[in-house]
Amino acid sequence: MLRVTMLSGKQVASIPVMELSDVRSLKQRLHRLHNFPARFRQRLLHEGSPLGDDAKLDSITDLELLLLSYHPTSQSQADELVTAAMNGFVDQVEALLQKPQNPDSTDAYARSPLTVASSAGHIDIVRLLLEAGADKDLANTDGITALMISSRHGRLEVVRLLLEADADKDFANNKGDNALMIASRHGHLEVVRLLLEAGADKDVANTDGITALMIASRHGHLEVVRLLLEADAEVQLWIWPCLHPKYPDVRLDGSKPGEASSASAWQSHPCALVRGEDRFSLGSSWYRDANQTSLVWGSTTLEEDFF
Repeated sequence: MLRVTMLSGKQVASIPVMELSDVRSLKQRLHRLHNFPARFRQRLLHEGSPLGDDAKLDSITDLELLLLSYHPTSQSQADELVTAAMNGFVDQVEALLQKPQNPDSTDAYARSPLTVASSAGHIDIVRLLLEAGADKDLANTDGITALMISSRHGRLEVVRLLLEADADKDFANNKGDNALMIASRHGHLEVVRLLLEAGADKDVANTDGITALMIASRHGHLEVVRLLLEADAEVQLWIWPCLHPKYPDVRLDGSKPGEASSASAWQSHPCALVRGEDRFSLGSSWYRDANQTSLVWGSTTLEEDFF
């Protein structure tokens, strides 16, 4: 048996050596089963000397555990961690976290290591930062989180990892956009599918009253529209910004071109009108009173979110 004690002599764990491969696995077990900090803030001492995470435990029977606070971090050191995460330098990120440096330290542009690694798709670094206890829902000054930025760039495996780490799938940025809206805007079908499977709210609207279905429709992402409809996204909403030349290929009730569609699938949604043609009027007296025909809507452009 391997006995682990604090420096005070208090025993905190007794573990069969055959269940452990190295110091890293012991630290991870102490974190997972005994609620100690992540391995980067643990030091295991054998006869007074610290052991590296790769050290084997075959002939060791007693270890002392020392817990560390985060190392004070200057702005240049925070910048260094963010840059290493952005560039995919796994060994450098590991070394900085071993100081131990706070994984949530942000650079001069308020970017966190997790956000930039997620944006670039560096999944090994994302995994490392999550292990270090990085805040998976930490947002920048625009309200952008790691889940949003990875959804923006279609980083499917990063999105999957963040969802498994229980990232907030419905967290909204300063404009009210969430990860599902952002993935829908950029046509990342598999990311949208993954978010829906994780239970993302498909009908929530941003600060402009726009939903993921409206956004996908506006940008002509037909397969995303189909997927949202299959997921029972709400269609009884005014979808004013989604007019797109390809939109007639999809009906809001899920029917395909040439198939019969319900009256409400057309009458309740100006998106079903053909952009740029003035042969239909909108299915609402409010819009008709405002002289807003499909031609007017089709000739306008939606102010695009920078994201």
